[in-house]
Amino acid sequence: SDTVHIITSIDEITNVLSKFSKEVFDSFYDKNYEGLHMYLTSELKPKNIRTQYSSPAAYSLTYKNKYIIAMNIGIFANETNTCHELMHNIESNLNNKGEYFSDWYKLNPKKHTYTYSYKETDSNKYTIGENNINNVYFVDSYANTYPTEDMARIFENICNTNENSVLNNYPNLYKKGIYLRDIMYKYYPSLKETTLFNSLNKS
Repeated sequence: SDTVHIITSIDEITNVLSKFSKEVFDSFYDKNYEGLHMYLTSELKPKNIRTQYSSPAAYSLTYKNKYIIAMNIGIFANETNTCHELMHNIESNLNNKGEYFSDWYKLNPKKHTYTYSYKETDSNKYTIGENNINNVYFVDSYANTYPTEDMARIFENICNTNENSVLNNYPNLYKKGIYLRDIMYKYYPSLKETTLFNSLNKS
């Protein structure tokens, strides 16, 4: 039933949120912002169908001094989507603190550029599936659209599991995971006391 689905979805989302420290959520109130707001729905539609997916799983944005996640809980990947959208909001939060992840690009192949298009998602070069694990720099073609999506894809493969993350199997993906971990530890030191990054091999 709908009620069971809603309760299950909230449990799944809460399970992810519980991996974070209070300090992270408090930081969404810095600089006159009014916190992180999450809206759960059964349908999302883009404003412009030509440039966006026709049935997105979720959106993240800042609007009227609020950090916002709007998520379609009908697309049964609540933990993954929550992790993914939280990364977008954490990135916005850290941008507001003057952190722009400028060293991220050094973790990609030389001369690499993102497609900067949500419609161009068919490039599987440098993604999981390459014969040589040292040539894997992106989780999938979606990670190659925008730097923000690349970071969110990496983060969802850390935050969505307590077990061994798939990132550990690929040296370049692992470096990206460690980079995100170290940035977050710098700005949210209390995360060191949580299990959030337990799925990454310690280094």
